[in-house]
Amino acid sequence: MNRALLLVLLVAAPAATAAIRPPAARITEVAALLPASPAPVGRPASDRAAWNELSARLPLRELLAEADRLVNTAPPAATDDLYLAYSRTGVRTTYEAVYNGRRDRLTTFAWAEALDGRGRYLAAVQREVDAILDEKAWTLPAHDANLDNFNGRVVEVDLGAAMRGWSLATVAGWFGEGLGAARLARLQSELRRRIIDPYLNAIRNGPRGGMWWVHTNSNWNAVCHAGVAGTALAAVPDRAVRAEVLASAEANLPYFVDGFTGDGYCSEGIGYWSYGFGHHALLAEAAFTGTGGALRLLQGEKLARVNAYPAGMEILPRIYPAFSDNATTVQPANWVAPLVRRQLEGGAQPARLPVLGWAEIARDQLYISAVRIWTPSTPPASATPPQPELRHWFDSAQVLIARATADFGAAIKGGHNDELHNHNDLGSFVVALGATVLLADPGSEVYTARTFSARRYESEVLNSRGHPVPVVAGRLQSTGRAFAAAVLATEWTRARDRLRLDLRGAYEVPSLRRLEREFLCRRGADEAFVITDEFEFTAPETFGSALITFSPWRELSPGLLEIGTGNDRVHVRLEAEGGAVAVTATTIAENLPGGRQPTRLGLDFTQPLTRGRLRVTVTRATPLLPAVAAAPLPAELGNLSTLGATQPGEGALIAGFTVAGPGRKSLVLRAVGPGLAPFGVDGLLRDPLLVVRGATGEVARNDSWGSALASAAARVGAFPLAAGSADAGLLLDLPGGSYTAQVESADAGAGTSLLELYDAGGAGARLVNLSTRGRSTAAAPLTIGLTVAAGAPRWFLLRGIGPALGEFGVSGALADPQLTLFRGAQRIAANDDWHASPWGTELRLAAAAVQAFALDPASADAALLVELPPGSYTFQIAPKGANAGTVLGEAYELP
Repeated sequence: MNRALLLVLLVAAPAATAAIRPPAARITEVAALLPASPAPVGRPASDRAAWNELSARLPLRELLAEADRLVNTAPPAATDDLYLAYSRTGVRTTYEAVYNGRRDRLTTFAWAEALDGRGRYLAAVQREVDAILDEKAWTLPAHDANLDNFNGRVVEVDLGAAMRGWSLATVAGWFGEGLGAARLARLQSELRRRIIDPYLNAIRNGPRGGMWWVHTNSNWNAVCHAGVAGTALAAVPDRAVRAEVLASAEANLPYFVDGFTGDGYCSEGIGYWSYGFGHHALLAEAAFTGTGGALRLLQGEKLARVNAYPAGMEILPRIYPAFSDNATTVQPANWVAPLVRRQLEGGAQPARLPVLGWAEIARDQLYISAVRIWTPSTPPASATPPQPELRHWFDSAQVLIARATADFGAAIKGGHNDELHNHNDLGSFVVALGATVLLADPGSEVYTARTFSARRYESEVLNSRGHPVPVVAGRLQSTGRAFAAAVLATEWTRARDRLRLDLRGAYEVPSLRRLEREFLCRRGADEAFVITDEFEFTAPETFGSALITFSPWRELSPGLLEIGTGNDRVHVRLEAEGGAVAVTATTIAENLPGGRQPTRLGLDFTQPLTRGRLRVTVTRATPLLPAVAAAPLPAELGNLSTLGATQPGEGALIAGFTVAGPGRKSLVLRAVGPGLAPFGVDGLLRDPLLVVRGATGEVARNDSWGSALASAAARVGAFPLAAGSADAGLLLDLPGGSYTAQVESADAGAGTSLLELYDAGGAGARLVNLSTRGRSTAAAPLTIGLTVAAGAPRWFLLRGIGPALGEFGVSGALADPQLTLFRGAQRIAANDDWHASPWGTELRLAAAAVQAFALDPASADAALLVELPPGSYTFQIAPKGANAGTVLGEAYELP
C-alpha cells in the first residue's frame, strides 16, 4: 500500500490546494510584532517573584512529592527494539508508553524546579532533556511506517515531534543557561533540525512525505502547527525565522477550520475536538501574548460555532455520543471553550479556566499546563447551569441531539462515509437514560496498524456491522464520499422532534429501491424514542438492523427487550411489518479502550421479502413485571480477607466496613499471624492485636482468641486455628454504622498478618462496603479476598486508592496503583488509572451513590465497576513499576 493512500485513510482527503506560503510583506509585519528574543509561555525560572506568586496557588506539595519519587530514577529506555515493535507487530502502545513516560517526567521535573527554585531538580531536568535529545527520531513509530525518520533518511514533523518540540522549547525558555551552555546550544540546534527546518522546507518547497499535514483539514494541522509555532516563539533566537513560522501557521490554519462543517460540527468527534481545536486555542493564546495582543488567530462566527460544538453534543449532563474515533466515555476538555472564548472576545478579559490538579499538570505536555496556568484567569462561574435545549440540530452535518426530558436523551447521525476519522455509520444512534448510555455507538477501537490502513473496515466497530444500522441484502455500508445520507424531512416542536433520513445511498445493493430511517423523539406523557426503518426491494432480499449495548439485557417477552440495570433501564419494543423478526445476540470481539466489548443485538427478518417496516420504540422501564419480582434476592457481600504487612504507624493493616439496615449484623473478625505458618507464609506477625472502632470510639479488642470463637469461625467457613495460638479474634453483634478493624502488634513487632471479616448472620442488616488499608510492593501487592454470598448478581464498585490518600494526611501513599480482579486464577478485570476507564462517568456516579469520597478527575488511583455473581474473588492492588507505598482497597455494594 502506498503512503499517499495510507494518509487518505487516516484523515480523509487533504485539501486540494498546496500549502500557503505567506507573502514576504506579511512575514515582515509579523516580525514587527515579535520581541527581539524568544519568549516562552510564562516567565523564566530566574524571575522568582513571578514563580513564588504562582507556587502559592498551585498544588506544590503534590508536585514536589511526585518529583521526589522520580528524581533518583532513570528515564525509561527508548530502545531500537521498542521503536521497531510497531513495524513488526502493528502494536502502538509498546513504544508509546515509554515515549509518553519520558514526556511526563520532563513535565514533572520542569514544574518542580521552576516552582521550587532551589536547584533540587535541575539535574533531573537536564537528564530528561539529554535523554530526549538522544532519541533517534521524535516521530512516533506509527507515523514512520517506512522507518525513514528512524534510519535518518528524512526528518519530518508528526504529532509527537511537534508536541515534543514545544515542550522542550518551553524548558529552554524557562531555564536558559541553567541547562548548561553546551546543552542549551544543542537543544536549540536540535529544535531547528527536527522541527523548524523541516517545516520551513515544506512551506517554501511544498509538503512532501510526512509533512502532508501542513494543508490538511484534520486535527494534525492544528496540533502540528501549534507545536512548530510554539517551538519558534519559545526558543528560536532569529526573529525573522520566528516570524516566517508564525505567519505560515496563520496562513495554513484556515485549512483546519475548513474541516468543520458550517454549523461547527467536528466529524472527528469530541476527543479530537479537544485535541485539535484545543491546540488551535493554545497557539492562539501564545501568539496573542507573545505579540502583546496584536496577533489574533481565533476570530469569526464560524469559530464561535465550533467552540459551541460540545454544548450542542451533550445528550445528558456529561454524556456524549461516541461518534467517530472516540471512547464511549469521551468528555470535552473543560479548558478549551473558556480559552477560545477569551480570544473570540478580543483577549482583554481573563478566561474562566478550571483549576488544575497536580496529576493533570504532571501528566500532560508541559506547554499545555503552562498556557493554562499563565493565562490570566478568574474562577469559573458557579451559577446553576442553564436548562439544556430541547434539541440541537447540526444541519450541515445531519446530526441531531434530542432530549425527551432532563434525564432521557438520544442522538442520531446522517452525514457521509468519508468523514474525518470515518466510521461507516450512517443512521447510527445513541439513547441514554440517567447516567448510562444504554443503546450505544461503540466508539473507537484501540489503535493498531490496521486502524489506519486499507484493512480499517475489517474492524467490526468501524464498519457498519458494529453500529445500530441496517444490513441490507447481507451487505454492510460502503466507504466513500459518494455513500451518504440525505435529509428527507425535519419537524421541530415542543411535543416532538422528527428526522427522516434516506439511507439508500449508503449501500451498494442494486435491488434496493427504498430505505428510509425515521427518528422520532416524543415528549410528555408518551415520551419515547422511536426508530423506524422502511425498505423496499425489486426482488426479495434479506433485511435486518441492530442495537448495540454495553449493558445487561434480556427478553421479557416476544418483541419486548429490557436493557440496563437498576434505575437506568429501558424497554425496547419491536414491531415488524412484512414478516417475523428474530433477535440474535453476539459479542463484538474487538479491542476497545478499557477492554469492554459491546453486545450486538441483531434484529433480522427471518425470511427475504420485497418490502417491510421495522419499528423500535424505546421507553424508560416501568416497574418490573410480576414474573420478574420473584427473582432471587440480590447477592451481598459475605466476607473480606486481606493479607499484608503489619508494622507500627501508618503501615498497620486496617479494614473499614459499613453495616446498613434496620437490624443488627453478627460478624466474625480475625487477625491471624502465627496461624498462617501451615500455609508457608514467611515473616509472620508474632502476636497480633485486633482492635475494632466505631463512630464513638473503641468497640472491642482482642489479643488472643478464645474457644468461644471456634464454633462461629467453623460456621462461616473460616480455616481452624491451632488451640492456644497467639492469633486474635472477635465475635461481634453490631448495629448499623461505619467501623474499622485494625491489626496492631501486641509486642511492637512487625510482620505479615491476615485480617478477616465474615458475615455470621443477622436479620435486616447487611454489609454494604468493605475497605482495607495496607502497604503494597511489587513483590507483595495488597491482596484482598472478597466473597459474594448466594443470590442474584450484584454490581460492585472496587477501588485501589493511592494518590488520594495524601489528601487525608497519609504519608508514603503509593503514587500509581494498579487494580486487578481475579476469580480463582482467572483475571476478569483490571484498571490502572480510573479516569482512563471507559466507565469514567459511571465510576463517578457510583462513588457518589455509595457516598465514597470523590477522586481527582486526573488522579492515578484505580477503580472498577463490575457485576459479580455469587462466588469468591480476590483483588490485588499493585504498584506500577518497582515502587511501594500505602494503599486503600475498597469494595462497595451499589444500591
